[in-house]
Amino acid sequence: MIQVNSKIVSFLIGSALIIGIALPTITLGEVGGGANFCANINNYFTNYYTVVQQKVAILNTKIANSQADINARRTQKDTNLSEARTAAATSKITYYANLQAAATTDAEKTAVTTFETAVNNATATKQAAIDAATATYRNGVNVVIAQKEPIIQSAAPTFEAAVNTVLSTAKTSCANGTSSVTAFTTAKAGVKTAIEQFKVVVQYGGAINTQMMTLQSTRNAAYQKANSDYRIAVQTAANALNTAFGTAVQ
Repeated sequence: MIQVNSKIVSFLIGSALIIGIALPTITLGEVGGGANFCANINNYFTNYYTVVQQKVAILNTKIANSQADINARRTQKDTNLSEARTAAATSKITYYANLQAAATTDAEKTAVTTFETAVNNATATKQAAIDAATATYRNGVNVVIAQKEPIIQSAAPTFEAAVNTVLSTAKTSCANGTSSVTAFTTAKAGVKTAIEQFKVVVQYGGAINTQMMTLQSTRNAAYQKANSDYRIAVQTAANALNTAFGTAVQ
């Protein structure tokens, strides 16, 4: 079965970015209960904000490359499917020729022709069903991405801006004489709020994953039905051919 592209799910859920966004290693204890926060604000700002920028850049790159990855994978799958169908069609031609060579009576020759027609029709029906299911699935994925990607994509720069505002405010507070403990506590709370707001937006990823899995299940069910219908049609045609030949055709 064709599996849901893991890259699609991962960039939409954005779990890696959430894990990567945590308060810096500088803690209240490390800066003397926050007493040295203002003295170290420039280092704090540089170290923390640089990490945030890096994480945001990584996520945005994944999002920017996601559609190209999807298209490349689809093209490869289509190529593989086309090659498999061509190989199967070639094998059938050889098989039909062998059947025709084995037919010695008009009834047997007619039965072989009928068999060929039945199998070819069953093949065409199966391929059409699979192609339709694939198209429906892909269109569904495109719709989900088009609806949700902008929301997820905006979360990262919004978070980055929020952190920038929090830390810039902390620097201003320190410069205006606010105590280090107060400035640090306020900054820590502000960053925490920014993280929580980011997570709320990224939780869209859970809904996206559910939508993707539903699309996948619907497509797989269509594939299974197409294959089942094909097997039944071919078996029915083979039974009729065997009856005409009076023996099992190999």
